[in-house]
Amino acid sequence: MGTSIIITITAFQYLYLGICFALIAKKMNKNILIGIGMIVPVLNIFLLPLLAEEENYLLFLFMLIIPGVNLFAIANLIGNIAETLGKDKWLYGVGCLIPIIGYLPLSILAFSRNT
Repeated sequence: MGTSIIITITAFQYLYLGICFALIAKKMNKNILIGIGMIVPVLNIFLLPLLAEEENYLLFLFMLIIPGVNLFAIANLIGNIAETLGKDKWLYGVGCLIPIIGYLPLSILAFSRNT
């Protein structure tokens, strides 16, 4: 019973993040398939630097694989997405790493109307 609840919660999290990234990709005039592809667990590592328009693509791919360093890379990539949408880079970048409210910055970026 406990395992099925964890699997269900994880599936809903991936679906919610996929919807958020699809809406963010649409706001950035990117291909919406990049956002929808964020649902796929391994594919999202390759698509996040594309969505963030990172110039050092291979460096960030390498950084996303290293434990500990990947937190800096994720904060920087989410911050770049926020900066592109006219929001504060470090507030949204570091805000996505806070354990309980980590989805809030992505939700604001995806569902706000003023960008």
